[in-house]
Amino acid sequence: MASININGKTSILGVVKNIKVKTDALKARCIETLCYIGERCITEARKNGEYKDRTGNLRSSIGYVVLVDGRSYQNSNPKVYRGKNLVKNSKGKLVKSKGDNGAKEGQNLLDKLADEFAGKYPKGIVLIVAAGMEYAVYVEEIHNLNVLTSAELLADDLVPRYLKKLGFKKV
Repeated sequence: MASININGKTSILGVVKNIKVKTDALKARCIETLCYIGERCITEARKNGEYKDRTGNLRSSIGYVVLVDGRSYQNSNPKVYRGKNLVKNSKGKLVKSKGDNGAKEGQNLLDKLADEFAGKYPKGIVLIVAAGMEYAVYVEEIHNLNVLTSAELLADDLVPRYLKKLGFKKV
């Protein structure tokens, strides 16, 4: 019986390096995709919120953060919406609400959620979309008005569709 020698042109290290390059590229595309979906979700929520923007705080508090391996990768840019109602300023004068408190509360909540989810998911990619004002749930549940529901439905549609385009299969 004759022996056959097979000599590969690529070393095992070359194969491993090639796999790493491809997985890193796929991971980068996943991250960018989730950032894009986060942007779409906050645009949806801010644009189609059905509530009256009395102070501007609720709409201003809507944002997202993408975590990568337990670290904040990208946050939404805060956008401050002026309210329609007059409120008293620090001097007691009636002025239109700036909505800037909502942006602060939204960022505080996103920071808190990012810390919480970083502990739960130290590896992987996480998208968090939230409204930072405490009464957001009340507006949705008691008054049946859209705050984040349409954004959640959009994410439920976009995430599987875009991950499928990247080559992932539903299991």
